[in-house]
Amino acid sequence: MSTKETATEEIDLGQLLRLIGNAINTVYNCILNSLRSIYHLFIVCILFFRKHFLKFCYTAILGVGLGAYLDYNVIPVYKFSMVVQPNFNSARQLYSNIEFYNQLVKQEDREELAVVLNIPLGVAEKIANIEIEAFPDKAQKIKQFNEFIKDLDSITLKSIDYQDHLENFNNINAGFHKIQIEATAPEIGKQCQEVIVTSINDNQYVKSQKKASIDNIAIRDALINEQLKEINKLQAFYKEIRILEAKKMWQQQI
Repeated sequence: MSTKETATEEIDLGQLLRLIGNAINTVYNCILNSLRSIYHLFIVCILFFRKHFLKFCYTAILGVGLGAYLDYNVIPVYKFSMVVQPNFNSARQLYSNIEFYNQLVKQEDREELAVVLNIPLGVAEKIANIEIEAFPDKAQKIKQFNEFIKDLDSITLKSIDYQDHLENFNNINAGFHKIQIEATAPEIGKQCQEVIVTSINDNQYVKSQKKASIDNIAIRDALINEQLKEINKLQAFYKEIRILEAKKMWQQQI
């Protein structure tokens, strides 16, 4: 019985060693085949580059030369930005004007652009793009929301949420806006800055809004002055009454 068990253990150990040997051979052959494949690929690449070496040299020289030529002859584009705060509800007119200017740029109608902006034709030809975007911040949105709800009744207020206000916020209603001008000369932006602002001030609608605002201020000042006059009269009247009362008290004491 002991002899059989020993023989069985020797057979199992031999099978285990054979399995380990086969696994080692399999891994070795796999590594060897991989190295052979990598070496073969390396040799093929060397032969390919050797065969087409002159073509690669010519292509590299041509690419470097063409890149240098394009880089040397490319026209630089300068960006000029300014932040504006439209008054008298002129934001929509400002957006409309900027869109009109940019359409003229895209259509390459430089003569009309020079006329509407009142700038030399040479300056108009150097403008590449004009655009505008809102420049809102959280404080402005909160302020506008407070101004919107201050005159509402309590029932309407219950149906209004600040998040809904943010989702429906119109960028035109923002307090500040950024105008960006792209041109092929660095001084173009400053030359157009005053012209764009002046174009808003010269608009008939903005002029009427400005006049109405000035008239309202004048009326409010006149009312305040009248109220001050009435207050001064009341103060003088009360002062006279106090003087009379003081005289009566003094006479009664005598």
